[in-house]
Amino acid sequence: MKADTKEKILSIELSSECTIVCAEADTEKISSLVSNDLEQIDILARGVEDMDTAYLQMLLSLRAFADREKISFHVSEISPQAQKLCELYGVKFETRKLKLKT
Repeated sequence: MKADTKEKILSIELSSECTIVCAEADTEKISSLVSNDLEQIDILARGVEDMDTAYLQMLLSLRAFADREKISFHVSEISPQAQKLCELYGVKFETRKLKLKT
């Protein structure tokens, strides 16, 4: 997972493997980047090849945090594998297409 904060936006690009093995380390990395002035969280999920329910729960917890703190939360380019898991559990993320700079 790659994560960075820039201009009050936390951008997270998920790794190909999003499983319980990665969840704790990714949670710690994300937690270290969260600040009081954060206005938006963007998740890029195009590269996800394997996701389990533990990792999905981590993402749902992050979304719940964003909702409580009134932080905009978006998921872009959800891979078919991640989308399938979300559908199995009835999870819908607000999605949007990335705007490419030209």
